[in-house]
Amino acid sequence: MATNPSSFATDVPSQPCLDFRMWRAKEFMRRNLHRRFSLDAAAVLVGLSSGRFSHLFRDQCGQAPGQWVKLARLEEAERLLLSEPGLSIKEIAAKVGLAPGRLANEFGKMYGHTPAEYRRRKIGLRLVWSDSLGPATGE
Repeated sequence: MATNPSSFATDVPSQPCLDFRMWRAKEFMRRNLHRRFSLDAAAVLVGLSSGRFSHLFRDQCGQAPGQWVKLARLEEAERLLLSEPGLSIKEIAAKVGLAPGRLANEFGKMYGHTPAEYRRRKIGLRLVWSDSLGPATGE
């Protein structure tokens, strides 16, 4: 999944109070979760030194860039677990840039279950909930 940096020119930040450079860096990192995170690459993208970028990111986003990437990866893994039930845990791990074991470990810390257990529980709850509603009637 290659990112075209020129596509950022037409995007509008969803958080107007966030410095556009930090928003642009977050979008770049979000679109490249499957790749190894590089603080230097994100800093160069927004025209800052690594140190200045890290300082501004932490100041404006409330966490270090590496921590933000880790959380974004876990949130994306959660989304994929529920929206793409045909994907294996190994495929999801690759899509979010983590080894399967690392995904299981970090996901367990954040969500309290392994990715497979989480998927089973959430999808099972959805099925039970939708089954309890019964068929829709047009009356």
